[in-house]
Amino acid sequence: MLSFGDWPDFVMQTSITRRYKWGLLATIAISLLAIYPQVNLWMARGKEWKGSYVQVQGDEIAYSAYINALIDGRPRRNDAFMGRDDSVASPQAESLFSIQFIPAYTIALPARLLHLSSSTTFILLIVLISISSALAIFWLVRLRLFPLPAAVSAGPFVSDLFRILLLYLPSVCYQ
Repeated sequence: MLSFGDWPDFVMQTSITRRYKWGLLATIAISLLAIYPQVNLWMARGKEWKGSYVQVQGDEIAYSAYINALIDGRPRRNDAFMGRDDSVASPQAESLFSIQFIPAYTIALPARLLHLSSSTTFILLIVLISISSALAIFWLVRLRLFPLPAAVSAGPFVSDLFRILLLYLPSVCYQ
């Protein structure tokens, strides 16, 4: 009887390739579905898109404004809409945004280092989160921790199919 050590390398590589091709295909499909609204916006607006991006949830405007303030180097406790920053003379209270600083800085610090705007960062997040979500679901299905029939028969949750693609919360936290 042959053990895995006795098998030729090309057999093992073929087995691995065959095993993960469905995960790769699912990742590409989910990524294309996730980026399609943004591509549609670019096609519809042409050169007049002016840095706008597609939003999955209405509250992403507020998160984008807060991320933009952090990218610009403003302090953690700031009011992105009113332009007020935390200082000794005028201390700002903690807000919904300032207490959620881990996902905010996870997005803002790389964007600041790469000199990206918050719009560009959120567009990139669409792709990154769709890829990581598809791979995570594929991994869970492969481990049989997330049964495939339950994933396919989502029932009333079909309307929330793209809930896994929320850009700020919870996506950045669980990735």
